[in-house]
Formats: sequence, structure tokens, C-alpha cells
Amino acid sequence: MAHDVVVTPDVSKKKRDALKTKRDSHFKEYTKRPNDHHLALEIKKIDDDIADRVQQEKKSLERPTVRRQQTLINS
Repeated sequence: MAHDVVVTPDVSKKKRDALKTKRDSHFKEYTKRPNDHHLALEIKKIDDDIADRVQQEKKSLERPTVRRQQTLINS
């Protein structure tokens, strides 16, 4: 039996905000050292994580939050 995991908007927003804060600090460092490719790659990864989180939030809002378990009725 599979369970759908629904993340509450508050928790998801906090995680997204934490990612944005980390991304902004990396970007500030990157503007000081534009040749530091490690920072550029890390920023890209964080941007992808933020986009994934936003997409998951949208999907969780589109589908029902409660699924009924199918039952078999013996006749």
C-alpha cells in the first residue's frame, strides 16, 4: 500500500526559503570570485532544488490530499 506524502505549505516554504538564503550567500561570494566554478555549480544545484520544491508544491495542491483505500466487498 503506497502512501502519498503531503508537505504542508509552511514547512515547504521554510525549506524553500532556507535554500534561497543559501543560494544568495553563495551568489554574493561568486560575484566576488567569478572564476570560482565550484560556487557556480553549487548555485545551479540549489536553483534546481528550489525549482523541484516549487513543482512538488504545485503538484500537491492539484491532487487530493486524502486517498481512500480501495476495499473489496465479498458477495
